[in-house]
Amino acid sequence: RKNGSLEISIDWLNIGLTPTYDKWNIRYFIKDESGNEIWSGLSTLDLRTIFPDEGTPPGEVNEGKATSHTDSFQDVPEGGSLYLEIIDPDGISPNMALSIKGRTPEGAYLLK
Repeated sequence: RKNGSLEISIDWLNIGLTPTYDKWNIRYFIKDESGNEIWSGLSTLDLRTIFPDEGTPPGEVNEGKATSHTDSFQDVPEGGSLYLEIIDPDGISPNMALSIKGRTPEGAYLLK
C-alpha cells in the first residue's frame, strides 16, 4: 500500500470442467487486529471469463494457462490483514470454495 492506494494482482486458473455460469463477486477486505472489517472493495474481474483449458485434465494445474488480473483501489487504510472471498451477489449460495489451502470458517482466504 502506498499513500492509501492498493494494487492486488492475482493469477486465476479454472481447473474444472466448465466455466462459471453464474455471476460471482470477488471481494477483498481488510480486518484490523481486533477482527473488525475496516475496508472492502470488489474486483473488476468477471469469473465467467475464466475458462478451463481443454488440453489440461480436470484438477490439474497448468500455470501457463492462468489469467493475470490487477485491481487498483484508493483510500485503503494502513495495517490489518487482507482477505479475499468470492460471494454470490444474490446471497443464495455460500462463498465459492477455491482449490487452495487456507479457507477460513467464513469462506474467505487470507492473502496478507
